[in-house]
Amino acid sequence: MAKIMKRFNMTGEEIPVNAGIVKKSNKKHSKFDLLVNQNETVLILRMENNPPGKWLAKNERSKIGYIDLNNVYLETDAIKQAFKTLN
Repeated sequence: MAKIMKRFNMTGEEIPVNAGIVKKSNKKHSKFDLLVNQNETVLILRMENNPPGKWLAKNERSKIGYIDLNNVYLETDAIKQAFKTLN
């Protein structure tokens, strides 16, 4: 786990900022990309400070990696709830 934390510059105290559903399965493009399946739920761990067009996410198998932001349908209810807690 320490290797993953270092690889993605994580502290270990990350709280998911959102959740989403994967639009289509993908194959890894690099060793840092997350392998996901269509309709799989992912937790978005970080939306900033990532490679362009990518989010840091965790899949249902607890694997962590980058996912193409265009391949995730965000849960709108989760977004609304997040904004309510901020206000």
